[in-house]
Amino acid sequence: MPNSKYLELHDAKLIGINLIDGNLELHIASNFEIIKIFAKGVERLICNDFREGNIILEIFTTKDQEVCKTLLKDLYPKPTIETEAKHNIFLEKLLHKIASNELTLLHVAPSYGAEITALCHEVTQSTL
Repeated sequence: MPNSKYLELHDAKLIGINLIDGNLELHIASNFEIIKIFAKGVERLICNDFREGNIILEIFTTKDQEVCKTLLKDLYPKPTIETEAKHNIFLEKLLHKIASNELTLLHVAPSYGAEITALCHEVTQSTL
């Protein structure tokens, strides 16, 4: 996928999620170490199906416009018909902020378990 940065964590296990003071921490077990993905300044977050034994298919940040549109629609579901035009303008502003590096979209796609999408200001990775 163009304009996307993949983190090399295929088949790793998502073992913890913390949302503290507007910052997201994902704890991931991979190759006998614990990796922390830190998303600073979370604006919006959706996490579905967190379970025991979450296995990651892929984790990435993206600026790809089509992927961003799809993920933003998940984060900000379409309102009523009466407010659709305002909603589309709002989403276009978010796309511009992502393209200009003001915001970042982080996505965790599962093989099994949790799917996570976060709109935030910065994403970093470290080993615990």
